[in-house]
Amino acid sequence: MAAVAPGVSGATGLSLQQLAGALVRELRPSALLCVDSLCSSEPERLGRTLQFSDTGLCPAQPGSRKHLAAARLGVPVLAAGIPTLMEAREGKDLVVTPRELDSVIAHGAALLGSAINRALQPRLSIAQLCWLAS
Repeated sequence: MAAVAPGVSGATGLSLQQLAGALVRELRPSALLCVDSLCSSEPERLGRTLQFSDTGLCPAQPGSRKHLAAARLGVPVLAAGIPTLMEAREGKDLVVTPRELDSVIAHGAALLGSAINRALQPRLSIAQLCWLAS
């Protein structure tokens, strides 16, 4: 198992597709798990839902049309995320985030981390998972 926190493409100069492709070529994993913020079309879903998918991930990068999927990378791609942004209804260059975004990220990261730990390490107790997330 390996973990990477690539940051945003504006800071790294690399797209998620480039990074994922390089990781898969170098590490040859049996699967790729992508955790990312998601874009929602409904304001009621911002910070209030979790999404899991076994069909890959479509990054919420402006102008991105590259889907991270098994067909592109050669390994199963699992995705998990929480909707944290949406395009503003007025103005295509604006995004909207919840006012409490920092809290959404902190709690969402703990929840997703615990879910992933539980899936990968089913012998851990709930108390052990809570300790790992603290």
